[in-house]
Amino acid sequence: MSRKEADFSLDEVEEKYRKLVHLNPEKAEYRYFLAKVLWEKGDKQGAFAAYQKTFALPSPPTEAYRDFGKILQKEYNLKRLINFYTEGLELPYTKVLQYLDFLEVKDYEKIGEIFENKKETAKLWTTYLIGIQHHPSAKSLYLKLIKLFLKTVETLNNKFNRHFKLKQTNSDQKTKKLNSHSLQNEEIWNLINSPNLMIKQNTTKTENKKLVKSLIVNCNYTIINLDNITDLQRNELKLLGIETNYLKQNQYSELIKSKQKNSSSHDNKPLVAVEADQRNQFQLSSIINQYFSAICPYTGKDLSSNQSLLVLPQGYNSWIFYRFVSQKNVFYIATGKPDSGFPKSFIYFPKEEIAIILFDQFNEKDIKEAIELFKRSVFKNWNDIKKYLNNSLHKQVIIPISFWHFAHHYWNELTGIYKLYDNDVLEQVDKFLVGTEHYGEIKDIFPEIPENKIDKISSKYLNKEILKNNYFALRVGSNFITEDLANRIYKVSRQQATPQFLSEIESIKKKHFPLLLVTIRLDTRVWISQINGIVNIVKKLAEDFPKIGLVIDGFSLPCGLVGLSWYWAQKCIEKETQASLEIRSLLPAEIPVYDIVGSTLYENVIWNHVIDLYLAQHGSAQHKIGWIANKPGVIHTNKSTFSAPHLLSVTTTAKENSIEPILIPEEHIIALEEIHKPNKNDKRKNLENYDCNWEIMYNELFKLIQKINN
Repeated sequence: MSRKEADFSLDEVEEKYRKLVHLNPEKAEYRYFLAKVLWEKGDKQGAFAAYQKTFALPSPPTEAYRDFGKILQKEYNLKRLINFYTEGLELPYTKVLQYLDFLEVKDYEKIGEIFENKKETAKLWTTYLIGIQHHPSAKSLYLKLIKLFLKTVETLNNKFNRHFKLKQTNSDQKTKKLNSHSLQNEEIWNLINSPNLMIKQNTTKTENKKLVKSLIVNCNYTIINLDNITDLQRNELKLLGIETNYLKQNQYSELIKSKQKNSSSHDNKPLVAVEADQRNQFQLSSIINQYFSAICPYTGKDLSSNQSLLVLPQGYNSWIFYRFVSQKNVFYIATGKPDSGFPKSFIYFPKEEIAIILFDQFNEKDIKEAIELFKRSVFKNWNDIKKYLNNSLHKQVIIPISFWHFAHHYWNELTGIYKLYDNDVLEQVDKFLVGTEHYGEIKDIFPEIPENKIDKISSKYLNKEILKNNYFALRVGSNFITEDLANRIYKVSRQQATPQFLSEIESIKKKHFPLLLVTIRLDTRVWISQINGIVNIVKKLAEDFPKIGLVIDGFSLPCGLVGLSWYWAQKCIEKETQASLEIRSLLPAEIPVYDIVGSTLYENVIWNHVIDLYLAQHGSAQHKIGWIANKPGVIHTNKSTFSAPHLLSVTTTAKENSIEPILIPEEHIIALEEIHKPNKNDKRKNLENYDCNWEIMYNELFKLIQKINN
């Protein structure tokens, strides 16, 4: 048996995917992976059943169709294929059949007879067309296709005559309705931004894409940073009746005097976290008061709003626009930027197309994109928005939990919930709309929240849910992870693990010193010589530490609800697994290697608590170690990241009691211009690849191991 086969038993792989299927029963990818393993083990009946369940789920992987076709080809199991359909079981017939190039003409005729008797015309067409594709000289299939064509034409003629008469009647009725009740997008925009909101409930909108584009793309925005406002800008605002002093009063909220339950954690907060808490006090007061407060930029009077218009996120910002009505105009305060705890970001005046930046970590491009997303959302959801804005009934306070990235979910969303708990505000929230649960169920991490207050919903339907149910939505956040929150995550992770897994982890821990975890990354910010570099580092360390154990980490799967691309995740895991296997093959057999690429985040959390140290790329690869378990480590990154010190600082400022990792100095980093963006919409500028001499990393790791050992 080869080393690779010994390291990965099919039973272990089957157990892994059965566990993932149990945790995520609606994910077709996991069913497909399980089917492949069962087939490889020789469990044909189990494999066929797993493929059938895969095809019954939404969006099965294309590879599943191909593999199933190959299995049928290998087995020449025409009877089984036919039985699937005669028994009424659904399979993606068109996609599977195109891989059955082993079928003979008589087989296609046989399948065709079945579908003709069942009057399944679409499948009958497919059968003959694919049959002709594989057997272009089969006259019998051509004759059957011609016969089917003539019969279909006759049927279509009859349907067309009936449909044309009905369509003409409907068209006349629709024209009358549009003439009396339709609204163009420009009228919609004027209506929603009118102080005296008078919207007839029977009005509808007509989609005019050219007009939408002209209202959005061709708009000239004036964007002013309040912290750097010029005298000229101040005077221009004054001419519009907008007072700069009143604007400034919206930057910070009045501090709420409350005694934190975890006062020691509060005392240990770095300055950046303290400033974020002060800036985001409005979140607590908004929950307590059940409305969002503002100082009117025109009059200086206190205003309130419970009208929250959520914009589905694109990228890292998650916007909510709060609609305020002054005596003169409508204006909005937008919240966003998760890594700062979703602060008040800017004030938007739609009539003048002016945006005032309240928080200077935003640039003009961010603000413009936010406004354009908001406009598109208004036009798209107008029918729901008009009902929402006209609804004067009490609005329940809800907190959306929906960030697609596990690190921001933990660092900014879960810390936000913890902030509510710490300030005794948790019970004043009416509902939590949960779209993502990367580290486990919210009810388990925060047992203080009653289960009837948690509604699970796909993140893409959040705005619809808020409008339909007349909710007042508020994102709450923080940028500081307390030790208590980290311990909660660890506790929930252990609860999700099997006793066997926990026992194996403890056994591995006792066998090795040091137990070194290394992360691999192959999409962006890639250390291009990482495979050989890791091999050389581990070989060299083994000379002085013969009991060394290597843990290879990469992409981790979420524990529950999540809004990421499963296709991308699968490809990422496949590539990283290949890299892990290559590292294994280049290391001596006596050095144990534990591959946790593709493991769940709860398994990853448990591993992070037993390792002695780590070598990781800067970013989320390091954060899921350093923000969970207080372990020492060495990190490396590309040159452009060094020009953004706020990115580097979060390795230590984001978590209480975190151990500052050793950063490989910039002078040892070799800059490369090669960039492979998995997402073309990713606008980050620090994604280039790089190289570094592995001996630099080895020296730092060696010193760190000696320090731990002493």
